[in-house]
Amino acid sequence: MVYYDPYGRPMPAPEPAPWELNSITRLNSIIHEEEKNIDGLYRQIGSIYMAKHLTDAEEDFSGMIRAIQDAQQRVVACQKRVLELKGLVACPKCGAELPIHATFCRVCGTSLQQPAAQNPNQVHCSRCGAVVEKGMRFCTACGQPIAPAPEAVAAPAPASERTCPQCGAPVEGHFEFCTKCGTKIAS
Repeated sequence: MVYYDPYGRPMPAPEPAPWELNSITRLNSIIHEEEKNIDGLYRQIGSIYMAKHLTDAEEDFSGMIRAIQDAQQRVVACQKRVLELKGLVACPKCGAELPIHATFCRVCGTSLQQPAAQNPNQVHCSRCGAVVEKGMRFCTACGQPIAPAPEAVAAPAPASERTCPQCGAPVEGHFEFCTKCGTKIAS
């Protein structure tokens, strides 16, 4: 509302009285809370619609639903990376944060053991559980160094069949060094 002086010139609006300032602040707070409630209800309506029409959404909404799904995937990836940086993993059943090498969830008891790799040429990363090709030096998902698979230790060959690992020359049973190249022979 604009006020005019006796000469028809606009005057500044009068300052509200102190007791009116309190009422204005209270009313603005109520307005803000109600707007938050309305936004929350809109969010609930959208969530319900998305859950019911994920695959058969109207054309107007299909792009937004795809954008939400993409954003949800990015959130999950970021949450997983945060846990990795903290040295933790999330329980697949209840979501509890657990030490990376835990074997069971301390909240719900779910086993956290990784299934064995299906392909004999693959191993699981000890940090994030990603499947990595055998022989890779680092995990392609998290960068963790991959420990080489322990080699099967062969039983020592009979004394007459021992060979030098360096040059392949036959080594007699009582010698500790190759007589041809000087390499120490494992006992």
